[in-house]
Amino acid sequence: MGGAASSKPKTKRINTQPCAEQKIGYKEPKVIHDPVMCCSQPVKLERKATVISPSPPGSRQGRTLRRGSTIVSLGMRKSLPTMESTSYFLLIGDIGGTNCRLNLFEVGRGETYIEGGPLPGVRVHHAQYLNGDYPSFLAIVQAFFSMAPSKCQNDLPVSACFAVAGPVDGNAVAFTNRAGWVIDGNQLAEQLQIPHIRLINDFVANGYGLLTLKREETVTLQDAPVKQGAPIACIGAGTGLGETFLTCRDGQYDAWPSEGGHAEFAPRNELQIKLLHFLMKRFKSTSRVSVERIVSGIGLVNVYEFLREQFPEKILPTVDQELVQAKDMGGRVVASNASKCTLCKMAMEIMVDVYGSECGTGALKWLPFGGLYIAGGLAPKNLKFFTDSPTFMDAFLDKGRVSPALKQVPIKIVLAEDIGQRGALLVAVRAMQKARRSFNLHRPSLAISGEEPNVLSPLLPPRMQGYHTTDGYEESLDVIHA
Repeated sequence: MGGAASSKPKTKRINTQPCAEQKIGYKEPKVIHDPVMCCSQPVKLERKATVISPSPPGSRQGRTLRRGSTIVSLGMRKSLPTMESTSYFLLIGDIGGTNCRLNLFEVGRGETYIEGGPLPGVRVHHAQYLNGDYPSFLAIVQAFFSMAPSKCQNDLPVSACFAVAGPVDGNAVAFTNRAGWVIDGNQLAEQLQIPHIRLINDFVANGYGLLTLKREETVTLQDAPVKQGAPIACIGAGTGLGETFLTCRDGQYDAWPSEGGHAEFAPRNELQIKLLHFLMKRFKSTSRVSVERIVSGIGLVNVYEFLREQFPEKILPTVDQELVQAKDMGGRVVASNASKCTLCKMAMEIMVDVYGSECGTGALKWLPFGGLYIAGGLAPKNLKFFTDSPTFMDAFLDKGRVSPALKQVPIKIVLAEDIGQRGALLVAVRAMQKARRSFNLHRPSLAISGEEPNVLSPLLPPRMQGYHTTDGYEESLDVIHA
């Protein structure tokens, strides 16, 4: 593999003898010469026997590990793909505090990804699980693969990426709402024998997903020229308020985590000052309230309840009753009643105003001349409050003497609802291609399909734009890093 002829690859022996209780067949050990391995030389995989016990028929828990087991078998899966394999499998997931959504993608051996182009792969298996039904995330993955199609039963995934609801530290996350639920990507990779597993924050996944958007998947709020290689920002209100930003190096964008949604709410008029005091009292704060308390689905309810107290004569009993029944989905009730309820309309206008101000503050910090993208569910589901009214843009540009700089920021609302899934897939694809290049055994065609160009294509370096042949593959490697 480019080393001296005298250097002999080291190998490890495989223990493939199953124990008495392990009803899973294994092939004889073989040396894997494949570009998706996570090492610098071909090695034999160390695969320990696993003690598992099947759940009763019809059980939702699939297969479970016995205490003390370390390496886990995934159904009838046997090994990583060999050079004879015609495709790879990538595992991605959206892991929330309540649900897990897992997807398995198949990528043909000849497929590749060029930054700014369409993602390769076809989804071949997907499922959603309630976290409370399983003792661990590992058990969910086992259940997922136990139900996978037969064509997925021969090769392990070569890469996985999980978008998780929480801060990721050291490729691991602990869920505050589920005692004992800690997902450690490195440990999981060892247990499942998947070479590359990466955990990313769910809104960081949205940031990567921006790189896959097409023009028709966005609505423009401010049309300004995109500056090549400039930072990109994404702010999105839904259940909470997420923020992330992307930076470019050698033609490739990477997304970074942020907890900007927990920054202080800065009121801009007398009514908003009263709102601040209302929220400080509600949340027992003596000094601050985070902007997420206003700009989110739950925040919209907070604003409505403040207005309800300020203007009791405008209350509609039917809306109050809907809010009681809606529980955690109250934001949807406020938004859907904005056309007939004065308080709901006022709540939407205040939320949109604070949303615009927060986006303007983020733009001052990041100077995202590569684009500011408004994601999450609130904006695309309530477009008229952003496109038919100047409220959002007026608040965005209300930054005093530096306001002219913000007029240079392209602003778009994201309509696509699956950018988090796309972002996780993009990360998994990059990991796979990085391994391919490190082995230099696979030289796929770089022909770009004739699909609609990516909305971020102008950000790519000129020498990466318009590839239509396999020429220049080596030259492209230094600008397509994983």
